Amino acid sequence: MVYVVLGFVFGIICAIVAGSKHRNPMGWFFVGFLIPLVGLILVIALPPGEGGLQVPADMPMPPPHMMPDSPAVALEKLAALRESGVVTEVEFQTKKQELLARL
Repeated sequence: MVYVVLGFVFGIICAIVAGSKHRNPMGWFFVGFLIPLVGLILVIALPPGEGGLQVPADMPMPPPHMMPDSPAVALEKLAALRESGVVTEVEFQTKKQELLARL
């Protein structure tokens, strides 16, 4: 009986910690219930999961030239660097060829 109560307590603690780290609370509840102390140590040591902003499935993706890491945006930034003198013409042409190959 003591193990069941202890399992529930550790299971709930593990679920709360896992939820705060964007992990599956139900799965971690069972880990905490079955192996109480080890489960708690594991969930505390666990890095945060993929959380944060969730994009709705029906939301359209922005066009490729608007993506922050797109080659088109990088090429525009590179051209601005060339115009300001930070990048030489040779460096610009080399990097431009790399970026155009990614398009």
